[in-house]
Amino acid sequence: MLENILNWLTNGKVTPGAILLVLLVYCIYLWIKNKLSISRDKINNSSARRMQIESYFKQQGGEDQKKIYISWVNLLINLEEVSKKYDDKAFKELKEKTTLYGSEETVKILSSYSHYVYTHEGDNEEYAYMGIVYFACIAASLKRDFTGYDVDPLVLIRLQFTDYDDLKDKFLECKRDINWDIKWNWK
Repeated sequence: MLENILNWLTNGKVTPGAILLVLLVYCIYLWIKNKLSISRDKINNSSARRMQIESYFKQQGGEDQKKIYISWVNLLINLEEVSKKYDDKAFKELKEKTTLYGSEETVKILSSYSHYVYTHEGDNEEYAYMGIVYFACIAASLKRDFTGYDVDPLVLIRLQFTDYDDLKDKFLECKRDINWDIKWNWK
C-alpha cells in the first residue's frame, strides 16, 4: 500500500523527499491516533472512578441520603413550622451532611445559598423568596443526585404554594439569579 501511494505521489519516480514526506505524514497519523486513544482512556477511567464513588456513597449512606432529601423538602413545604425546629446547630449538621453526600452541583448551590444568607440576611420580601427557591434548588439537585431523576425546582415550589401563579415571575427571577450565581461565581 505504501508503495502504491509513493508511486501515485511521484509518478513512478521514488525520490528521497517523497519518502520523507510520506513517512512524516504517517508519523503524524500515528501520533494523532495515540493522543486520541490516551484521551479516550482518561475519559473512561474518569467515568469509571466517578461511578465507583457514587456507588460507594449510595451503599454507605442510603438512609442518610433519604433523611437529607426529606429535610430539605420539609424546609420547603413546611417552611414556618420546620424553620422553628432548625436552630444553628441542626442547620449546620444538615449542611454538613448535604456537603458529604451531595454532588458538586448540590454543594455549589448550598454554598451559594450560604453566601446569599451571609450577605443579604434580613426580613425583606426578596430574601424570603430567594430562600424558598434556594431550598427548592437544593432539594431538586439532591433528587438528581440520589435518584437520577430531574425535577424543576419551580415544580417543587408549585407543589406547595397555592398562590404560585401570582408569584411565578418572582420565583422565576430568583431562579435565574441563583443559576447565574452558580454558573459565573463558582467556577
